[in-house]
Order: sequence, then structure tokens, then C-alpha cells
Amino acid sequence: MPEQRRWAIVAGLAYVAVLSVALAVRFHPVAMLEAVEIADSYHWPYGWRGQVDALFTGSLVIVLLDLVLAWALWRVFAVRRGLALVMAAARAVYALGHAAALIFLLDAVWATLDIVDAGTLKTAREGAEAHRAILDLARNALGLHLVLLGALLWSDKILARTLAGLTALAGAGYFIAVLTPQIVPALLAAQLPLAIWLLTKAGRSAPN
Repeated sequence: MPEQRRWAIVAGLAYVAVLSVALAVRFHPVAMLEAVEIADSYHWPYGWRGQVDALFTGSLVIVLLDLVLAWALWRVFAVRRGLALVMAAARAVYALGHAAALIFLLDAVWATLDIVDAGTLKTAREGAEAHRAILDLARNALGLHLVLLGALLWSDKILARTLAGLTALAGAGYFIAVLTPQIVPALLAAQLPLAIWLLTKAGRSAPN
């Protein structure tokens, strides 16, 4: 099996795993904190700790998989060295930004482990908002990564153009996802054809 094909399979498997975990973990700590403050009860909703643990674990898995994916995609498109390197670096920057956001999420959780009152809720709210803000910034790097990946996929074949266009469109969507986070699941779903192509076609020939 050619080396490029092996790396394509690695990238495809990592992509499927990333998309699956990202779609499964849809929990917003800032929204939960707002609900607690509005209720003025100083009690977390039932099962909140499990939700936060799932978010943190899922996000950590995504960070690790994204680093693997960045390296594997660079190896798949290494022939176009310069553009491929920037594309992979953008994905790595997103992964590292995601990791930085997780640190603030941990601060938010730890602030309320022993007691939930006005002071700890304020600290938790600040940590959760920082987590969201950093993640929003990191998504710009993810958008750039997908746009560049679309450029790398482009060729004179119909399937290549369709796949490239869909991937680049998903990338452009991440630049506006800060204002409309509801579109993130659709953006994740739009990347599924790319994962399928990596698993089935990449490294054998150009899409056709």
C-alpha cells in the first residue's frame, strides 16, 4: 500500500472520529450558568457534572485527534508542500486553541466544586465565557484550514470540484459561526464527504 494511501486512511479515520465526538458533545456551559443565575437558586441542574465531564473529555479527544489529522493531511498533500504545510498548521493552531479553551473550562468547574454561591458563580461564568471566546477565535483557524484544504482538493474532475467546494464552504461557515453557532452541526455534517473520500479514494488517484 502506498504511503500516501496509508496516511489518507489515518486521516479519514481521525476525521470520522472527530466529527462523531463533536456531534455527540453539544453542551454549552455559559448557557447553563445563565440559567442558574436567572433562577437565583445557586443549585446546578441535575446531572450537570456529567455533562461538563463529557464536554471536557470529548473536547480533549478532539484536540488529540485534530493534531493527528493535521499531520496525516499534510502527508497526504505533501506534494504541494507550501500550501499543504499552511493547511496543516492552521488545523494544529485550532487544536492548540481548543486545548487552551479547555483550561478555562476547568477553572470554571473547579470554582464551584465545593460551594455554589454568587462569588463562585461569577468566577465560573468568567471561565466559561473565556472558554467560549477562545474557542470562537480558534474556529477562525479551522475555517482557514478547510478553505485551504478545499484549494488542495480542486482539480478538473467533477467530484473533486464538488468536494473542494463543499469543504471550502464549510470553512467559510466557521468564520460566521461566532454569530450563528446553530450552524456548527451543519458545518460538521458538510465535512463527512471529505472523510469518506479520504477513507475510500485518497492516495489512489485524484477525485473523479
